[in-house]
Amino acid sequence: MSRHGVPVHLSTSYYPAYVSAVAPELSDPVSTGGSRELAAERLGSEQKEVIQEVSARPATQEEKSALGLSGDPVYVLQTMRTVTLTDDRVVEVAVRVASSSTVVRWVTDLRPGGE
Repeated sequence: MSRHGVPVHLSTSYYPAYVSAVAPELSDPVSTGGSRELAAERLGSEQKEVIQEVSARPATQEEKSALGLSGDPVYVLQTMRTVTLTDDRVVEVAVRVASSSTVVRWVTDLRPGGE
């Protein structure tokens, strides 16, 4: 993923075979977003939860090169996202790797009904 020609993060999504069977277009190398919504719709179940786990670790040589990072050591933030449906099937596990200077931010609507 790049912004204004500058690499921002690397992202890879993994799908179980039952998701690939109903949504083969998710195997395309470039995502336009909406994969978990598409999988849920095609599997006939609503999304239940998204778990995001963030950790820091040393960057691989490939990550340093792809993200334009230099120095030694160089650390990256890795975010692992797991999406499940209301029937407890996992529809996606995604791994995103970004420079350690990246700000990770979540907003959770605490109003009743998420209004």
